[in-house]
Amino acid sequence: MKNQPKKQITRRLSAVILSAILVFCMVPMSVSVSAGSLDNGLEYKITDGEVTITGCDESVTEVVIPQEIEGYSVTSIGDEAFAGCEILTSIKIPEGVTSIGYGGFYCCFSLTSITIPDSVTSIGDYAFGECESLTSIIIPTGVTSIGDHTFYHCISLTSITIPESVTSMYDYAFYCCYDLETVYYGGSEEQWEQIEIGLDNECLTNANIIFAKEDEPVYEKGDLDGDGELSASDSLFMRQYLSGRISLDSFFDPSLADLNGDGAVNAKDHLMLR
Repeated sequence: MKNQPKKQITRRLSAVILSAILVFCMVPMSVSVSAGSLDNGLEYKITDGEVTITGCDESVTEVVIPQEIEGYSVTSIGDEAFAGCEILTSIKIPEGVTSIGYGGFYCCFSLTSITIPDSVTSIGDYAFGECESLTSIIIPTGVTSIGDHTFYHCISLTSITIPESVTSMYDYAFYCCYDLETVYYGGSEEQWEQIEIGLDNECLTNANIIFAKEDEPVYEKGDLDGDGELSASDSLFMRQYLSGRISLDSFFDPSLADLNGDGAVNAKDHLMLR
């Protein structure tokens, strides 16, 4: 019985320590954040060692965003960072930036030139909405979608380069882009037709699409000369092969000559071709 008070004290102490540990674990870890501005008019914040551009002096006409600020890499353009910079004419975004936020350059009416690095993989909705002086733009190869109203009312936009990585373009992405004439697409026509294109993007779909890749030709069984039809020429190819004069794989896919699908090319296939 003499040891009972000590046991109670030990238990209470353990309970207090355990409670303190639980409370500590429930408190969110602090995030290191600081903010500042540069002489060129840029405003920024640093969060856990990464820099986001958050704003810009609206009197600025040209901006070159540095790759690093205070020794930290610039990784993103924040939401509406340049929105309303009406006399901004050109901007260069450095390699290492991965995202352009919602409305990042919205209503930059005078913007005619922008350099977007290949490191950018995400472009937010309304990012270039109402950039009325923008004439052309190249979308980086890592971007997979073009969001709502991204190029809304870019009335001077005449050409755009879209990589084959893009799989979707959402509603109004190119709404009111009346002067859009040419779209340079990094894939083939077949790939283009697989892209999900949202509502009111006729300015895009009615433009001249130039494809960087040719679609692979599709041949039917027996079309041995690849002219798109079955004819006496195909039968001649088959006879020459069966007589040993030519090798099928020198001219075309050998499987095209296996008309009955038995895994061999022989007289039975020739009879089906005649």
